[in-house]
Amino acid sequence: MSPNERRVQIVALVDGGEPSTPAELAARFGVSEDSIRRDLRALADQGLVRRVHGGALPRSPAAIPYGERLEQQPLVKQRIAARTAGRLASLRAVCLDGGTTVLEVARLLPPEFQGTVVTVSLPVATELAARTGVEVIQLGGKVSGFSHTVIGPDVVEALRRYRFDVCVLGVCSLDPQAGLTVPDRDEAFVKAMMVEQSESVVAVASRTKLGTAEPFLVAPANSVNTLVTDADPTEPLVGALMETGIEVVCVPAV
Repeated sequence: MSPNERRVQIVALVDGGEPSTPAELAARFGVSEDSIRRDLRALADQGLVRRVHGGALPRSPAAIPYGERLEQQPLVKQRIAARTAGRLASLRAVCLDGGTTVLEVARLLPPEFQGTVVTVSLPVATELAARTGVEVIQLGGKVSGFSHTVIGPDVVEALRRYRFDVCVLGVCSLDPQAGLTVPDRDEAFVKAMMVEQSESVVAVASRTKLGTAEPFLVAPANSVNTLVTDADPTEPLVGALMETGIEVVCVPAV
């Protein structure tokens, strides 16, 4: 088998959630671990996998522009958002991150919620602007055309002035070992400050974003208090996330 053929198979294995340490892949393909490490470096350079300590993870399907993500799994996002929004009814200070699932959370905020929403998301602020009884604070900063959020040091500094009951965090990638990761450095700093300033962190993510990795770390997996997802509760990955201390709420398919 040529190196190119082997690398095609490695990508398929990683995307399928198969064991992907150099030792496991070397035994599977009958080559040295050094050969596998070279394969993983080459695949990472092409953006086909993300190298992590001990092996590789697939890239997140969320690492695409916001407009394209709006079309992905709308019913899944609505189910996740409905379960999440119900948890916010009695809170007073909520931080809503960017992302298409968080936008659905904003749309489904229960009428009982009469607090303050601080957000980095332009679509979230627009969605809530006409809501009676809800104070909406749109943070200012550099606008990202990729994520439709504001990013940069001004946003990080502004977030320091708040203390949130909860942050609803849009997830690009979450893995028990790699943690919360994103494809943009500035976005990582903003999300990290949201986590730091919140009493509780609720992450919303479809199953396709779990067990994936991007290059910039937001926080370790155990910084998330609750994950709301459509993953099957019997999946080993769900168990591994729970072992980090995360409460995993699995929303069943309709």
